[in-house]
This record gives sequence, structure tokens and C-alpha cells, in this order.
Amino acid sequence: IYTLSLHDALPIYKSDIYNEHMSKPADDQMKTGQNAGTRGRVMKAQHAKITDKARSATTQGAAPMNISKTKLEELYLKMAQTRRFEETAARLFTEGKVHGTAHFCIGEEATGVGVCSALAKEDLIAQTHRGHNQAIGKGMSIDLMMAEFLGKESGYCHGRGGCMHIADWSSGSLGANGIVGGGIPIAVGAAFAQHYRQLDAITACFFGDGASNQGAFHEALNLASVWKLPILFVCVNNYYAMSTHLG
Repeated sequence: IYTLSLHDALPIYKSDIYNEHMSKPADDQMKTGQNAGTRGRVMKAQHAKITDKARSATTQGAAPMNISKTKLEELYLKMAQTRRFEETAARLFTEGKVHGTAHFCIGEEATGVGVCSALAKEDLIAQTHRGHNQAIGKGMSIDLMMAEFLGKESGYCHGRGGCMHIADWSSGSLGANGIVGGGIPIAVGAAFAQHYRQLDAITACFFGDGASNQGAFHEALNLASVWKLPILFVCVNNYYAMSTHLG
């Protein structure tokens, strides 16, 4: 089981509050008052602090990673695409153009994109209900994802799945799951099929730390261990259980 902590991930953008404030003309910045300026400076300082911590974590006690510039640009592009996709989706949701609910992974872009970058095309993933980064990381089409999000017939699941049930077998996606921890036993079943068929492939199972108290989590890990299945359990340690901060 591999745990990804967001506190150790390098942010790809500064705070939205900081960006919004600093993108305004100088006169408008002054009109927003002292509070907005203070928040911008605080967020900028927090960004620098987190960035320094992330860089320190990657240089202390870790083997150097030889990643090409082309690969780094690809990773950055997919993270940026995830952020812009979700910002657009959030705006459409607030405008009432989305049926049902919506869950976003803003701030978690690196977890899904980073893991999926190490997977082969034939490998499978089981996504969480905040799995847009995982889907984009695995190579799914942003256009088809947005169409599905808006309930259009041209979407991946013909508009029936929506935000939390986007799936695409051709990309190796077993689908997202609206049930917390619901994708864990599905991923174990997929890994069992790979093992049974003697395929040279694995399944990456994403779940949040809030899902680790589900019975299916413990049962699935036990079965995967006993049967020695080709599965990677990825815990996105975002300190959330569904939508409630654990702190």
C-alpha cells in the first residue's frame, strides 16, 4: 500500500485567492482593501513554505530520479489540465448546468497524474469520486469527460454516469465510484482476473484515507495479500472523510 500525503506534494499553482487578487489591475487591487491584500500575502507565504518542504522531502534520504524534461512537461501539462477542467466544472456546477452533485480534487492533481504516469496502457485503475486527476493521468479525453459531467449523450457513459461514475475500458479505467471505498473490492477482483489470466499488468486502486475504516478495505487487502495479486493500493491522504475534514 502506497500513501500519498498532500502536504508533501509540490503545488502547481499559488492560492486561488492570491491569483485572483494579483491578476487585477493595480487600482482594483487597492480597492479590494487591506484584507484581500493580507490574504494574498499569507497565501503566497504558505505556498513558499509548502514548496520548500516538498523540495526538502525529495532531497533527503531519497534516491535521485532521472526524469526527462519531456516527461516533466507531460506531467505538468496533465496536472494543469486537471486544475483547469475542475475550475470550469465547478463554475458550471454553481451555474446550475450540472445535474446531481460534484466532487473535485483541486490540490490533489499530482497524486493521480504521478501514479498513472508510471502505469502501462494495459494496466487498470479504480478511481475515487474525486478521480478527475486519475482519469486524465490515465489518458482519458477531457472533452468526453466534460460531456459526461454535463450529462450529454456524447460523454463516456452517454451522460448516465455523471461526475462520480466516469469510466472507459479502452483507457484502462474501471470507473469512478460514488461509494466511499466502493472501488477497492472491484480493483481486487480486476487484479485477480489479471493474475488468473497470467497477464503482464497490474491494477492501481485509489482511495482516500477516509475509506480506510470501511470493512471492504480490510477484506480486500487481506485477499490481495493472501492471493499475492498484482495490485497497487494508493491512499490519497487528503485528511477528508467524504467531505468533512478530519481535523
